[in-house]
Amino acid sequence: TKDIKEGLLPEILKDLMNFRVAVKKAMKAEEDPEKKRQLDAKQLALKIMMNSFYGYTGYLRARVYSLDVANAITALGRYTIEFTRKIIEEKYGLETIYGDTDSVLIKINTSSLEEAAEIGERISKEISRLLPQPMLLEFEKIYRSFLLLSKKRYAGWMFEKTQNGEWKDKIDTKGIETVRREWCDLVGEVVEKVINMLLKQPDVNLVVNYVRDVLQKLKQGKIPIEKLIMTRTLSKSPKAYKAKQPHAYLALKLAKRSPGSAPTIGERIPFVIVKGKGLIAERAEDPKYVQENNLEIDANYYIEKQLLPPIERILKPLGITRQELLTIGKQRELTKFVGFEEKAEVKPVESTSTSKAILEEVVCPHCKNTLSFKDAEKRFCPHCFSEIDPKQLLENALDVEIYKLFSIFLTQPLICMNCKSSFRRPPLSGKCPKCGSDNLVVQIDSLSFKEKIKTFEHLINEEGLTLPKRSLEILKTYSIIP
Repeated sequence: TKDIKEGLLPEILKDLMNFRVAVKKAMKAEEDPEKKRQLDAKQLALKIMMNSFYGYTGYLRARVYSLDVANAITALGRYTIEFTRKIIEEKYGLETIYGDTDSVLIKINTSSLEEAAEIGERISKEISRLLPQPMLLEFEKIYRSFLLLSKKRYAGWMFEKTQNGEWKDKIDTKGIETVRREWCDLVGEVVEKVINMLLKQPDVNLVVNYVRDVLQKLKQGKIPIEKLIMTRTLSKSPKAYKAKQPHAYLALKLAKRSPGSAPTIGERIPFVIVKGKGLIAERAEDPKYVQENNLEIDANYYIEKQLLPPIERILKPLGITRQELLTIGKQRELTKFVGFEEKAEVKPVESTSTSKAILEEVVCPHCKNTLSFKDAEKRFCPHCFSEIDPKQLLENALDVEIYKLFSIFLTQPLICMNCKSSFRRPPLSGKCPKCGSDNLVVQIDSLSFKEKIKTFEHLINEEGLTLPKRSLEILKTYSIIP
């Protein structure tokens, strides 16, 4: 208010914020890619500088240490995100699908970029008007498709409007590495291609087939050696490295072969890994020497140590396993990899109690030995003679069974009710890749699932069990399956 004098930190932050707004505005108008990149680096530096004020106020030895200020910053951040989400969902009827420290991502039901931009601008102005100054909710990006792997790790097919009114698209990533110094060029190429395919094509199987094709070509020696070269800088004498490093080991080899042209400190050494005995570092070789002597590239090294780790990090949240990527030929069902059968066997409830009918064995919480439910009812473990609570055992065992049911449900195929096509995984777009319909249902043995749900619910009521919230929510979800 006018009666309260503005402090030093707010004054500095306001100047930095205004400077960043000006830089971002200039970046949006800039057409030259290199200048745009420089402006982006500048605005990011300003952002990091402003963020450091929070960390500094919470640092015990800081000159302006104030835990109250640090706590107030985080509390206000949480409140603002929640306030924004509430306005978006209640006033505009839109879904918030992701919220970060200072941003929200909303889903709108339109394929028109112009309409999406208009909605984004309208929402940003409305919420900015309600937020305390100088806080603003800026409309920033439009994603045609979006891949959220985990918190702060996502990729999107982004569209931006240029000064002349044209829409330009690019793949925008955060927290997903497409380039690393220790990778060969092939890795960056494949990772970028995978992300592009996931965002621009709705069929995940195309991605799996593409990765398999690359792995097969690598095994067959059909990948150009230029794409397999890695480079490291020789930062000290090769003999000074305590652990065996590939480039240092190769430097010693090169010095032995040609003492007059041995690599010097500070020089970047290119190398590839070839087949042979010994450690990986010992198998580092000069690319030119490999070609001249027809040495064989170690395809397994490039598959296991270079390609699969970054690809797995992207595809694992989509249910694609390493085994599936390595399986060339017939496509496998996901259920075979996660350890569940395609159909769950439902044991009938007969004259015995419900608990005995579906849970024949439980695990002792003390010695971890498996015992029959009949033994558990005696209240003493026959292995360690510890006292046990049958009710607690039953609750734990039932929780596991319900989660198994949930896992089985997730691995069932989807069927399009419009064109009757079936898919092993949900299309990323949420629509049928063949006809565009969004009427997709899980193809399950409905009667079998219903019987098991009924059995679980009966057991909970019969024994008076208390289950975790997770299991109760799963049962509630399945109870509405037609």
